[in-house]
Amino acid sequence: MSERHFEILGEEPTSISRLLAVTRALAVETTDFCVEAHFADFRTLKLFSEVIPSNRYAYYCWRPFADVHKLQDSVMKPVRNVRLAFDCGSISVEDGHSLPPYDWDGQPSNFLTVRLVRRYRKPLSNNDKQASTETMKSCSDVAASVVGRPLDAPVKTVTEWMDDCRAHHYLLTVPKESALLITCELASALGLKAGVGSFEFLGNPDQLQEIQRSGMFLLDGFPPDCLTFNAGTGGAPFALERGSFFFPILNASATQLLEASSLQDQVADHIPHSVITRKYLSWKLGNVRVSPRTQGNYVQLWKIKTNTALSVGFERFSDGDPPVSQFVSSASHLLEPFHLALKNKR
Repeated sequence: MSERHFEILGEEPTSISRLLAVTRALAVETTDFCVEAHFADFRTLKLFSEVIPSNRYAYYCWRPFADVHKLQDSVMKPVRNVRLAFDCGSISVEDGHSLPPYDWDGQPSNFLTVRLVRRYRKPLSNNDKQASTETMKSCSDVAASVVGRPLDAPVKTVTEWMDDCRAHHYLLTVPKESALLITCELASALGLKAGVGSFEFLGNPDQLQEIQRSGMFLLDGFPPDCLTFNAGTGGAPFALERGSFFFPILNASATQLLEASSLQDQVADHIPHSVITRKYLSWKLGNVRVSPRTQGNYVQLWKIKTNTALSVGFERFSDGDPPVSQFVSSASHLLEPFHLALKNKR
């Protein structure tokens, strides 16, 4: 398996129009893309949703809790990611699954990962040096009791070595609709009650506004052991499809991209970071040849404030796939009429 990444360079400023032109030139017909955007305020999110409707807009917040079972309130149902921090570890719900090598449909998964982390300070006892089979069994039993059957995959473990402690991670792949209840029941079974929680809620603007108005969550002042899930892109309180390069849910047509670009120009200070991505493209290789739709075949346009860049990728997943040289030769030829060129990215 090999991957190559290229930047598209040209004399004119990078834009959505160029993204669409490059995609049409290099790829077999593609109509839908994934738009990721980060919003400084709810009003801007609301405006953006009128151009790109979605039930996957996100709201980032936190709250302390004295009893983990209080988190089973109905307002918690649209949660996507959760991190509950306790004195001796944490339990989280996260997107932990991987995409297939070929032909993904661009739709959300029906499964999430529940991750239990238990930390043990040095000096370590013999029992603390390895992941606990008893804890693995507790994880399996709790999940099975909630789901109503044994999990399809066994509990996985990963051990993290740190200077002052050792942390054992226990990972369970569970149905999305059961993830939060499993998290709460697991915390209860392990005697974990009080702590702080960081949350990423998904929904349409009306649903997110209802969560805000509940008064149950705080928008600012995240504790150091329970940071916002959106910390990597400046900590904006609202977003659409955070982390889209790793899981690009298709949510916009070419027409919607152009409309969103026009809106973004008007409210640029309120959308500090945006990305447009399409993976699993079939590249044109000349003489009617095309590449298979591998995950690493992508086009991406990102914009951070006034800085923009357009990139493409090519992946040869198996020996039977065409080599990158065929893509480079064909793409370079097809880009010439646009006065564009490929630049290899290290």
